[in-house]
Amino acid sequence: MWKIMPLNLGTLNVTLASQICRHGVVHDVGRVVKAPCIAFLLKETKTGELILVDAGPAQDTEWGRKWHNPIERSEEQQLVYQLDKHGVKPEDIKTVILTHLHWDHAYGVLLLPEATVYVQKVEMQYSVAPMRTDYKHYEINVKTQIPFFMNFFNRIELLNGDTHFRDGLEVITLPGHSPGSQGVVADTEKGKFIMAGDLINTVENWETRIPSGIYGNMQDSLDSLDNGELGQFFMEQLNAVGFQPVMYNMFGYRIFCVNEKAPMTGIDSFKGIKLRTTESQAEMATVEALGASAMPLAWADTITAIEQNTVNGWATTDSYAKNCGAYEIIKYAMDTEHNLTVHLVVLNKTYFDSLPADLQDMIMKAGQEATEFEREYEKKACTEDRQFLKDHGVQYYELSDEERQKLMDITRPTWDKLATDETTKKALELIQATQQ
Repeated sequence: MWKIMPLNLGTLNVTLASQICRHGVVHDVGRVVKAPCIAFLLKETKTGELILVDAGPAQDTEWGRKWHNPIERSEEQQLVYQLDKHGVKPEDIKTVILTHLHWDHAYGVLLLPEATVYVQKVEMQYSVAPMRTDYKHYEINVKTQIPFFMNFFNRIELLNGDTHFRDGLEVITLPGHSPGSQGVVADTEKGKFIMAGDLINTVENWETRIPSGIYGNMQDSLDSLDNGELGQFFMEQLNAVGFQPVMYNMFGYRIFCVNEKAPMTGIDSFKGIKLRTTESQAEMATVEALGASAMPLAWADTITAIEQNTVNGWATTDSYAKNCGAYEIIKYAMDTEHNLTVHLVVLNKTYFDSLPADLQDMIMKAGQEATEFEREYEKKACTEDRQFLKDHGVQYYELSDEERQKLMDITRPTWDKLATDETTKKALELIQATQQ
């Protein structure tokens, strides 16, 4: 079991185009955004072993500005200071796992004299002879000195693919951003968490499945996102019951919408009100954990029940609240975003397997294209439809970070209540890992 401690090692000023691979004026990808430099200090809870995942950029901010991007970095954001906050000295770090060898993830190794450094063999090979567009990431273009990673070359140990690194610690290959990018999956008291390097720079990368704007192979990036451990797990579960997944439709995060009898003024607003639910045990348990009464109702009866105050409201998405006309009867909404609505498109697996390989490939590619279109459309629609609801008199209560954490803490016990079998527990662990 491992404890994960993030280390704040500065902030890069970069263009949005480097963070997510989008094109076109409409996305304004030329604007400058701030990208945090994060390393992770791991500590084994029984043995106390320390492992550092990534080590951050060069100490000299002028060097970073000259050869890479402007970087904001205080003394408190230097690696040595960040380690000291956890009572760790540079020489205490014996093991470093680098997600890749780009300067902003690997330079800090120069400050760790006792560390053995683990990288993928493919990454090491590529770093000495990259494409011209990648020269600066490895500092091949700096002709006045050898590439920085050559200064710790004799301390590098090469990994060749996915590796069981320690008990509760796996290294998985995530090529795309660079040919040898890798991630670290750690077992913690709160479940599995993945440190994915630059495969996922922002929440938007994950939600849209659009990778980083810096990549060596776009298809590798997409495959790492869509065919990772969570996707493989769902594939196996569906295959076991005779289905072949084609795409996952996402219809947005659910919010709570209520009538004028139940003003939304904070988390405590749920106490004593009645909320329509489906017969889903998870949905009912979540509502009751918040202090409301769960009232399972058929959808056909819901609008009438809200009008008659038999129930005060229900959980839905911004888009559905608009499209079904519910904005005419709801007065308040809270942006809990407590549930991501996902619908699966599947085929009978026996039928799918009977098709020629070219048709199978065509179907899966069509599903991927539809997924990309639908996710992009859904994101835009949710924003527009929320504004529509506000324009039509729905008063939104927007949670602060502290309130959102409180909501999570209140509903967290429902996981243990419902995750009574190993399959559900595994799914929860993997879903948690994708959210980091």
